[in-house]
Amino acid sequence: MRQAFMVLAVSTFLIMFAASCTQVAPADPVANATSTSQPANPEADKAEVRKFFDDQGAAMMRVDTATLDKMWAEDLVLIDHEGNTLTKKQWMELLTSGTEKIEPGDPSSNTTDVRLYGNTAVAVLKVSQKAILNGKPHNGRMTISAVLLKGDRGWQLVSAQLSELKPLSDANTSARPETSASSPTAAPSNPAAN
Repeated sequence: MRQAFMVLAVSTFLIMFAASCTQVAPADPVANATSTSQPANPEADKAEVRKFFDDQGAAMMRVDTATLDKMWAEDLVLIDHEGNTLTKKQWMELLTSGTEKIEPGDPSSNTTDVRLYGNTAVAVLKVSQKAILNGKPHNGRMTISAVLLKGDRGWQLVSAQLSELKPLSDANTSARPETSASSPTAAPSNPAAN
């Protein structure tokens, strides 16, 4: 009887253990945000995102606030070239007041890299900018990192960060060590590589 009880207890434990191993874990939305959630036609969506930025640039030059209002999400966050955080309303005010005026630039060297994650697009743009900021020319190269969401209104910009690309002659080069071996500030060589 004692042996039968032990067999029953061990069998019950094994059945319960086996049943717990077959339960499905709850879905992890972050883990599921992979290539399996790609849109049906990713190349078409990438083309739409590139067109979005062309249209946005044209609307900014025209100060077309009705178009920009549709293109920019209500909770848009922009980090400008100086690190200031702006809302949609503040960015619109810069354009409508004339504080910032976007002018036609040379788009021949502009690039836009787009990555898609379901209904989210992450874009990195390198653009030549021609603008007037606070009455002074503000021209040069810029990198923009942007996030767009596709919803009922199409693609909308939800976040962007602007970074100016300064020529080395204008940049603070003291933080960048020379790579020439003849330079007194040359980066140390790696003895393991010799």
